[in-house]
Amino acid sequence: MIGIDLGPLLDTVATPGEANPRLRVEPAATPGVFRLEINPAVRGGLDVSTRVRVEALPPGSAVRYVYTLDTADGEHKTIEDHIAAMPADATLADATLEVSATMEAQLLVQPGPYQLTLTPRDARSPLLSPVRSTVGVARVRFLPQIPLERHPRR
Repeated sequence: MIGIDLGPLLDTVATPGEANPRLRVEPAATPGVFRLEINPAVRGGLDVSTRVRVEALPPGSAVRYVYTLDTADGEHKTIEDHIAAMPADATLADATLEVSATMEAQLLVQPGPYQLTLTPRDARSPLLSPVRSTVGVARVRFLPQIPLERHPRR
């Protein structure tokens, strides 16, 4: 029996500025806003997670993070909009959050690459401006759609 390791094809990790054919992380024009370019190897959904170091908020603060997908028709679709709490015992030097989103296959009907924007914001502020932060690493797990195979005896 022969097996093929699909891990490198389905699980991709990238840091900002790294040359990666499946995932690229870059800062956008506004500080604290990050763009992810995702080029799937297979059709289907995906899970994306990003490790963000928040620089401008004290430990124990809440961060509202928003993932937005740029659609083929020029629109922006919010994929995830949640609040994450930084650990109360974290110091300003290690105030790091891991934020994630799942994108269903129905959202990814056009061929890639896909542009995804991550914006961390202060959850207490009525302003929608991003907080100063940096991305350490981003990870994408591709969720291929495998059609059901009918058994010959059924």
